[in-house]
Amino acid sequence: MNKDILKFLKHLFVFLLFLGAVFYCINSIYISQFVLNNEKELKDNEILKSISNVKYLFLGDSRPATTIRPEFIPGSYNYCFGGENYSQVYYRARRVLRNDRMDYLVLPLDVHSFSDYRSNPYSDIIYWYKFLNVEELSRQTGKSEALLAINKHLPFIGNGRDFRGFSMYNNDGGNKMFVEGWRRLGDASRANDPNKEFEARNRVKEHFKRYPEIMNKELFDFFIKTIELAKDKNIKVILIKYPFSEDYLEEVAMLGIDVDKFYDDINEKIIKYDHVAILDYQTGFDDEFFYNSDHLNTGGAEIFSRQLDEDLKNLNLIN
Repeated sequence: MNKDILKFLKHLFVFLLFLGAVFYCINSIYISQFVLNNEKELKDNEILKSISNVKYLFLGDSRPATTIRPEFIPGSYNYCFGGENYSQVYYRARRVLRNDRMDYLVLPLDVHSFSDYRSNPYSDIIYWYKFLNVEELSRQTGKSEALLAINKHLPFIGNGRDFRGFSMYNNDGGNKMFVEGWRRLGDASRANDPNKEFEARNRVKEHFKRYPEIMNKELFDFFIKTIELAKDKNIKVILIKYPFSEDYLEEVAMLGIDVDKFYDDINEKIIKYDHVAILDYQTGFDDEFFYNSDHLNTGGAEIFSRQLDEDLKNLNLIN
């Protein structure tokens, strides 16, 4: 082998060592600063510490995440995350209930709960490995097991978007992002928003972008699996219809969705479960208590949580 080839191979080896070191450093920083410090990981750690004191465990998407204030519902924990669908709710419940239990599992039952509008819900591969085995994760993501292994060990690849916003603290001087799981959305009110009808229309279009399909079979099956998982663990289930603004519900009707029929169909499918109760709060909140068309603001969340606490005390479920 001549000297030029040896020199080239030596330089290539040094370059590959340097490249590997760079990848290792970036990956280590990503894991320590963003993976282990994001809201999901922090909530996971918090729920594991407090689960023995939890009577009501709330699961779901951004609506309960920003609405349920555990400070007004003693014995509760808000284990909800924006953008999560019912397959993720099921896997969360399965992991939490593997070794622990509570009296009530509280789940959302909204008109868009089974609409498959969320894009790439399992993008954080390294995180979801805690909840799903590799076969389940491959099925949910459509990725091969080999590609999943790369994502698991080099999580920063393909997740550059995660470098923004993953911190326990917001930009207001170090206030905690969440309190007992509750994520503060804001004090703003949509009451005087001149574009509120337009905003509601866009929210409905987003939630039902696959219309006329409004009930994805796989998501509904995971909903039923979650209910049955709770039954197997002797845990009562409370389904909550969270508040919508009047504009939102009007846009849903204009799209052609019969909300009453939607819920009638659901009731027919779950009536056999005597450990399940439904609480309906779809209407009754004025615009001043909404941050946007489908999320309550801070004040609205307090009013809702106080009312829910009273209603939960009056529930009489057979288990």
